[in-house]
Amino acid sequence: MRDVRDSLDLAQLQHAKQGYIANLRDKPGDRKKLHRAGCESVGAMHPGAFRKVFFEDCDSAKQWLDSEYTPMGWEPCLKCNPN
Repeated sequence: MRDVRDSLDLAQLQHAKQGYIANLRDKPGDRKKLHRAGCESVGAMHPGAFRKVFFEDCDSAKQWLDSEYTPMGWEPCLKCNPN
């Protein structure tokens, strides 16, 4: 697990299409979302807007999100559906 550093880092992760990215939106009513790194939604993200965290595998991403935000505090992306 590590924070996504900047736009170049995010673009490289999306291009590699390996791993998972949690977009940790913190606006009221928004839920945190977990995406596959290659998801088209990742390309539209801006690292400075909200914290983004990269995970090597889906299980570690889910474990961390559950512990930080509870199982009801985040959701998988409906476009890429990380299991």
